[in-house]
Formats: sequence, structure tokens, C-alpha cells
Amino acid sequence: MSKTAFAALIDDYLHARSKASPIFATLMGIEGYDALVDNVSPEGRAATVADLQALDARAEELATDDLDADDLVDIEALRCDLRASIAVEERFRPWSRNPQEGPLTATFAVYSLLIRAGAEGPDPAALRSRLELVPELLERARRSIEDPREVPPTWAQVALGVIAGAEQFYREGLAQALAGHSALADDLEAPCARVLESLEAYRAWIEREVLPVAAGDFAAGPELFGLLLESSQGLDQSAEEILARGHEEIRRLSGELERVAIHLGGRDWRALQESYKAIHPTAEELLTVYTRDLARAKRFVGAKGLATIPKPDRLEIQETPAFERATTPFAAYISPPPFTRSRRNPPAAYFWVTPPDPALSAEAREGHLRGHSTLDIPLTALHEGYPGHHLQFTRQAWLDRPIRKVAHAAAMFEGWALYCEQMMFEEGFLADPRQELMMLAAQLWRACRVVIDVGLHTGGLDHAGAVRMLVEIAGIEAPQAEVEVNRYTMSPTNPLSYMAGKWMLIELREELRRREGKDFRLGDFHDQLLSYGAIPIRLIRDALLAKGDGAGRSEIEPEHPARRGAPISSRSPRRLRRPGPA
Repeated sequence: MSKTAFAALIDDYLHARSKASPIFATLMGIEGYDALVDNVSPEGRAATVADLQALDARAEELATDDLDADDLVDIEALRCDLRASIAVEERFRPWSRNPQEGPLTATFAVYSLLIRAGAEGPDPAALRSRLELVPELLERARRSIEDPREVPPTWAQVALGVIAGAEQFYREGLAQALAGHSALADDLEAPCARVLESLEAYRAWIEREVLPVAAGDFAAGPELFGLLLESSQGLDQSAEEILARGHEEIRRLSGELERVAIHLGGRDWRALQESYKAIHPTAEELLTVYTRDLARAKRFVGAKGLATIPKPDRLEIQETPAFERATTPFAAYISPPPFTRSRRNPPAAYFWVTPPDPALSAEAREGHLRGHSTLDIPLTALHEGYPGHHLQFTRQAWLDRPIRKVAHAAAMFEGWALYCEQMMFEEGFLADPRQELMMLAAQLWRACRVVIDVGLHTGGLDHAGAVRMLVEIAGIEAPQAEVEVNRYTMSPTNPLSYMAGKWMLIELREELRRREGKDFRLGDFHDQLLSYGAIPIRLIRDALLAKGDGAGRSEIEPEHPARRGAPISSRSPRRLRRPGPA
């Protein structure tokens, strides 16, 4: 009976998530929701919370039943997600306080259909249906802001920028995406015009009724922040412990940057970093260089037996579509949908590379290409591709356990990608000594995020102080620092998840290496880790330490299997990082 009840619980969870957010269903590849939009009204969100609370009660009851170890791990992962989702809705209240939620969701309602469309293009009926529902979605989002005085002033300003991006998408981007489907584009002109009218009305409402009175506090507060650390991220340290470690990491990395700069013949690491950005491909070479380094990273992972690469493995490297370039200045990775009917012919994942606009001045084109440094591209390739996000999300899509397909603890998936950078360096993938400085600089940025995240949301740091820290310590340009901090205020515990997740993964690896001694195999460890998807690391750690017998090894058909006979490299770890994907 427990197995039947467990399966029913998982099915009901996926249905509840999809009913509340058809956009989620589209991105996950769950069929039957593409013609609908998210129910963002106060009444709809209250109904969703009630559904999630009922699911949590069922999960709590099932957790005491006679289930196997994997089912119990999944039950706890589900409960972590449910508790975090309920807490964010009831206590952080983004839909009641953040006016960017409406236009952002209005854009993703249609954008999600485009990025999940196959070669034949998006479903015309679904596309038209969502377009016709967007004005109502925006009105419901407006009604959700019941007291504009609770809106943080920064969030109101950011919302205006989000509206500008949404307007650009509906005025130009959608037509560009449908360039090969002229009849469909013509048919959608009228509903697009109505969406633009609704966005303009939403903008006028913010300017007239929200901005003049906005005075809310963005901070999550210590109690909610601690709950999210435990449930959303799966961390078992307190905010105070994480903050102290962040400060310690900043001191260590600052010293390392000074040491490396002197070794490279300079004293100012920031000046050296800027000089290295001048080493880059031409615009015509961009795709070739990214393709080369992604292939090189994939070969390295296979040859060293660092993880099992699924077969077939579809990663298509393309220029960023025109409609996406305003929000993707350099590169982006689009993961495959985890729910797909065919493993033999799965949907592709995409690695987008944004070239400079040929209409720009020569100086502006050069400025853009500095963001594609030849020294950085291999790190972007391994972070986003192999063995980073693409390998993890592809492995996640192949899992048979639904909760592990959809789990999204940032400390796991962002921590994994950051961990991969260090691991690949330790294993010998990166050879140019100049990359050490660039990696350390980005690591310092990630360490600053830890301190800023805790400070912003539990007290001790305001918005201006956070911007100063990024500028003065991490060497981030002031405009970028402002944008970064705006984002941090809206996502408590996410900014620290990169570094905190990497710490936990390294600690777990070393604990297993101590336990297994000469029998430890790095590829086995990675395969075991990835068999859990992106559930909270704490749950993965407890499961692996409890089993200790190779549980979770890959059962998929490998393109490059992890070599079971190759022991972990005896090379001493080198602590370095790089600027990379946010």
C-alpha cells in the first residue's frame, strides 16, 4: 500500500505544480498545459498553498511507512521543496510585494513555448491561447499588490526595467522567433498588440501608484532565511556560521590574488585581469572556439573517467537567437526537458553564444568581445557543459524517479558547476597559468555573495554597502554591481548557494575518500552524486554515507563511462576560480 500511496503522492505533486504554473509544466516537458498560464491571483495562490500543505501532510504521514531507502530520500526531498515553497509564498510574499513578477511571468508564458519548440516551431493554438491570456495575467498580478507601501523601492524600479524587456520581446523578439512562420506571426499581431497595451497600463500603474509610496523592506529576516538554508538549499550550517566562513574565504582569496599577481609579473590583479580580457577570438571565430572547448572538455571527462556521459547526448551550439540577445549578452545554456517520451531521440539542450552586433561601432564590438576571453571560454565550457550543468541536467532528465527529475536545490546544481571548475583544474584540464588569476577573481566574487546574502537578509548590510563590497573587494564595475545586488535582494539564500554548495560537495568527497581509502574512485563518486538529481546536498550526503557501497551508480547507457579502475588523482588541490556564469 505504501508504494501505491507514494506513487500517487508524486503524481499529485506534479499535477499541483503544473496546475499552479503551466509555465513550469512547459519547461519540464509535462504535456497538457501549454495553452494555459499561471494562476497568479491572490485566490489562485492561496489555493496553491492549500494544495502544497495537503501534500506535505500526506508526505509526512508516508515518511513513517515501510518504504525503501530511495523512496524515503525522495519523500524528504519533496518535503524540503514543499516547506520552502510554502514559506516563500506566505512569508516572503513575492507576488504581494514585487511588481516585477507580473511582467516577468507574462514574458515567460510565451518565451517558454519558443525554447521548447522543435524544428517545426511552437504549437500555434497554444501560442495564441497564452497570448490571449497574458492581459488577464497582468491584471491579476496588479491586484496581488494590495498595499503598494509594502513594495521595496528598488523592486519598483527594477520592475520598470523588466517591463521594458517584456515590451521589446513582444514588439520585436516574438516576430524574430517566428521569422520562418510568417502566417503564424501575422495571425498573432492583434493579441500581441493587446499584450503591449496591458504592459503599458502596468507601467503607468507602477509609476503613478507604486513608486510614489513604495517603502517596503526587502529583507527576508533571520527566521525565514534560516528555514530556506535548511529546506531550499539543504545546508545544515547556521547563517552566522556561513557568514563567518564567507569572511574567511574573502581574506584567503584576496591574499591568493596578490600572490598570483606578483608571480605573473604585476602587483594589481585587477589590471592583469583587464589585460587578459583583450585576448579573445574574433566575432567570426566565436562559435568555433566555444565548440572546440566544449568538445575538449567532454573528451577530457570521458578519457579521465570523471563521470558517465549519457548516450545519446544532444548539445547544440548556436548563436543566441535574436529575440534573446537583449537579456543574454554573452552565453546561456538551455537544459533539456526532463520529461520526454523518447530516450533514443531526446530533445536537444542548447548552448547559446551571443556575437557582437555588427551594427555597433568598432569600439563597442571590441568591448563585447572582451566578455569572451579565450582564457575564460574553457571555464565557461566546463561550467555550462561538461561536466557542469549540461551533464548534470542531462543525467537528471534520464533519471526514473520523478522528484529527482524536477528537484532544483541551487546549492546542488550551482554548487556542482562551481565544484567542477575546481575539480577539472585539479585533474589537469586547465594549463594556462593566467587562468588562475581570473578564476580566483571570480571565486572572490562568489565569496562576497555569501557575506552579502546573509547581511542583506538577516541584518548588518544595506543595499549601498553591498554594492560597495562588490566594487571595492571583488572588482566588479559599479553598474553591474548594482544589478547584481538588486537580484540578491529578491532571492534569499540563492547568492550564497554557489560557494556553500561547492564547500559541501568537497567535504562529502573527502569524507568518502577517507572512508574508502584506496578503493575511492572519483568517477564513481560523481556518478553516485548525479544519481540524486539536484535534491538538497544534505540528503545526498546522508544517503551516500549511510550506504557506502557504490549505491547510485549509473544504470544509463554511457557514451563515456566513468572508468572504475582509475583512482583519484593524487595531485594536491589548487584553490582557484574564475569569472563565469552567474
